[in-house]
Amino acid sequence: SLGLKVHSFVREYGFYMAAAGLCLIIWAEITFHMVDSPRATAVLLTVLLSVNIAAGLLFRHRVWCRYLCPLGHLSGIMSRCSILEFRANTNVCNNDCPDHSCYTGNKDVNGCPMLQGPFSISSNQHCILCGNCIKVCSKQSPRLNLRLPAYELWNVLKSDKILSIIVPLIIGTQIFRGFERSVLFHNVKDLFGTPWAGTSAAMILCLMIAIL
Repeated sequence: SLGLKVHSFVREYGFYMAAAGLCLIIWAEITFHMVDSPRATAVLLTVLLSVNIAAGLLFRHRVWCRYLCPLGHLSGIMSRCSILEFRANTNVCNNDCPDHSCYTGNKDVNGCPMLQGPFSISSNQHCILCGNCIKVCSKQSPRLNLRLPAYELWNVLKSDKILSIIVPLIIGTQIFRGFERSVLFHNVKDLFGTPWAGTSAAMILCLMIAIL
């Protein structure tokens, strides 16, 4: 990797691009009949893999997984319902830890690949349970805890950009999936003449309904 630093624009607005990518994947799935076309599915996976490799060659850490991957953000939201969580004892981290090696790493083990130490984690959204923090922490602060299912969702104390943007889009894409099986959908496609235009109009309409 060239180890380039991730631009602030990607850190701040990457999840918007991921949200758009999620909608684009669902749109392409319907437009190009990926359910029945292994070739079209292979093209989609090749594109995703190519972007992932390019990001890995250019930037340090997992910039694709952390900021840009549509499916990564989707699975991250699902992980908020998990009965498992990695959390640290913040008293130990703040008072007894001199170097925060769980974040920076040491000579034997890399730091957190998702650019967050367990001392700052309040959500499962980006944690991939790699276990690097456990390997490097001499104070045994990070722990794998059991919790009530979906506890993280109802315990949110402030607005969350990722949830507020991606969840309505997920709902909209599922409305679109149902609409795609109706007779009205085929009438819309015929009205626009080309399949991709009709599919696009139907997708936009379903997303607007979900957002509203």
